[in-house]
Amino acid sequence: MLKSVAAALFAFSFLSQADQFLSQGRYTEGLILIARHVVRSFVG
Repeated sequence: MLKSVAAALFAFSFLSQADQFLSQGRYTEGLILIARHVVRSFVG
């Protein structure tokens, strides 16, 4: 499980850097907002 979490964090950081370079971070901000909504729906 730790290996998969590390891989997900690495992938997220790589995609975030690519998004920042290519589109000034527009899509990363949207992805973070969606992730917050998903986490809040599971937590309560």
